[in-house]
Amino acid sequence: MDLLYSLLKRTPFSWVETPEGIKLHISEDLYVYHQVLKEYRFSDLGADDLVIDIGANIGVFSILAAKQGARVLSIEPVMGDELRRNILLNRCRNIRILECALGNGEETEITWEGRTRCVPSLTLSEMIEELGRCTFLKVDCEGGEWCIDPEELRDIRRIEMELHRMGAHEKYLAFMDGVRKHFYIEYDPSPHATIYGIIHGYARKGQESQSGN
Repeated sequence: MDLLYSLLKRTPFSWVETPEGIKLHISEDLYVYHQVLKEYRFSDLGADDLVIDIGANIGVFSILAAKQGARVLSIEPVMGDELRRNILLNRCRNIRILECALGNGEETEITWEGRTRCVPSLTLSEMIEELGRCTFLKVDCEGGEWCIDPEELRDIRRIEMELHRMGAHEKYLAFMDGVRKHFYIEYDPSPHATIYGIIHGYARKGQESQSGN
């Protein structure tokens, strides 16, 4: 991947097309493509899904979901310009962008890859209200996930969520217990010191055969 990434950065073209058929403008954040395909499970995404992508970055997951026919709400506080360009490049009309953060409703300062922005924040419940309903939730927001009350997840059928260690040790066990009330969980630990791992959640109602606890 390091070699591929180096070659992509040197290409004379302004964008590349992946084997999955998504087009991405050349940028320093192209590594996110590899990260999304490696870390998250989404083979069960379908046209009937209502997706919230928290931490959409350059839009890899959002675009993949949109190309399956899902309606997508992309949450991205810093990389909005790059996200918008990739969505336009892929002609996805079923993605809506909110340039905000996951939080408690207060304005918050977000830094990513040397860029800092002050943006409004919304609770997960408020984001779900914006979309009307959420059936598939993907979260990668550098510690913002600890603002989620597990009860906010109860009507979602699938979750894919990266859990960061950022001052969250005292919250981790209670949070996982809360999530397990509503989901069968599979867990991939991370080798990175700042990340607990990725949780793959399948709603308990009607999903008993898809995953073990």
